[in-house]
Amino acid sequence: MSKSAPEYIGPYKILERLGHGAVGKVDKAIAPDGTIVAIKTLFQQFTYETEYVKRFKQEALLAQKLSHPNVVKILDVGENDNGLLQYIV
Repeated sequence: MSKSAPEYIGPYKILERLGHGAVGKVDKAIAPDGTIVAIKTLFQQFTYETEYVKRFKQEALLAQKLSHPNVVKILDVGENDNGLLQYIV
């Protein structure tokens, strides 16, 4: 039996699904430096709607401005080459 190739989002190797909501999902992943991270992605069907993409990016920008021990730190925000995958790490 052959294993399928590991899934990547940007440079992050996906380890497992953590959960999902109405417009996206969260995966556990490993960063290139070995750090375990959570990656929130917008479901692809919403990447065609500019308002959803705008709100997703705005969420990341606002969260990056927060600094509190009880608020997760945003490490990275990105998208794939054609914009069909939006992610927040």
